[in-house]
Amino acid sequence: MKILNKIILTVRIYCKNEKHAEILQKILSIEDKFAPPTIKVETISQQNYIISSIKGQEKVETILSTLNDIFETIKLINTIYNIAERSH
Repeated sequence: MKILNKIILTVRIYCKNEKHAEILQKILSIEDKFAPPTIKVETISQQNYIISSIKGQEKVETILSTLNDIFETIKLINTIYNIAERSH
């Protein structure tokens, strides 16, 4: 028997500046579309923050995997952003 958990989760992450937040939001918005069909993910930028809302009904493992995808994408984009920032 598969136990599904109803979730409503908000992740708010501080960014270096508004430009950094906007870049993360644009890329995460693409990533959001690849969430499992039982989970809706929406990411917005607000000043120096990105806010990802995760809603749906799914197994805990799937929810954690979705969160991990978000954090891994942020980690990758932060690395690229820092390299680009140093080269200017």
